This record gives sequence, C-alpha cells and structure tokens, in this order.
Amino acid sequence: MNTQLLDYVLRHFHVIGVQGRPSSAPYLAAAAAARGRTLLYIPDLGAPIACDCIVQLGSWGEVETDKPVFQAMGAGWGPLWYKNLPAGLPSPPGPRA
Repeated sequence: MNTQLLDYVLRHFHVIGVQGRPSSAPYLAAAAAARGRTLLYIPDLGAPIACDCIVQLGSWGEVETDKPVFQAMGAGWGPLWYKNLPAGLPSPPGPRA
C-alpha cells in the first residue's frame, strides 16, 4: 500500500472515488475522515461524476475516464501509477513507496 500516494491524493482532492472495498485500505478511510474528505466506493470500473479523482485498490485494470486515477495497490496498467494528472499538480510519490 502506497500511503504516501494516499496522503498526496487526500491533500489535493476532496471527493475521492475508491475502486476497492473499505476493508482493503483502513488507512485511507481513517486519513480521509481525519481530513474531512469524502470517499465514494465504486463496485466496478465506472467513474462517478461526483468524484474529483479515483484511487484503485487492487487489480482493477485501467478505468476509462478523464478524471485523475491513482494506483495505491497494483492495478496492472501502464508504466505509471497515475494518469490524467491536472496541470499544475506535482507528480505523486512513486509506486508502492
């Protein structure tokens, strides 16, 4: 689990779509609650309109969206651990840091 990446996401985004089960990342749920962030759990590769970004927990494959997507646990796509990063945001911490 890349907790540095999760902290990055929680610093920069407020409503976070999570592809994975709540039990997959108790750190994410606790840190989001402490920072007043909202987590929307997604049961498939869809991207809710209401979220600012998506965090993948596990091997979901690549989601098709223009929203920022972050792999906190290996999702099995691409050479990077993120995609669709908004202009002006620094690159997130490396994979599985």
